[in-house]
Amino acid sequence: MHPKVDPIVVPADSQLPSPHGDAERGAEYDRYFAIVRGRPDLVSWSRSCLDTQERVLAELEDCGLSDEQRCALLHGLLTVLQETLESWLSAADGERHQ
Repeated sequence: MHPKVDPIVVPADSQLPSPHGDAERGAEYDRYFAIVRGRPDLVSWSRSCLDTQERVLAELEDCGLSDEQRCALLHGLLTVLQETLESWLSAADGERHQ
């Protein structure tokens, strides 16, 4: 049995790249990784991103990953945070034009 983790919320159409094709993208994959697919609002998404980042960073030093793997993980976190900030800017620009 896997340790209980809080689920993360991702957009329903979000897909993770897989070197093995689409087999991992089913309900079993989502359950294993505690993924809840839906349409989170920007605030909920941002909170989920920050919570995930905090947890990853807290465990990063002692996780047993190589430097290259840690770099790839941090790159992924930065990519998600950049997209999130761009969404906030887009939302703010939309409010100014109304």
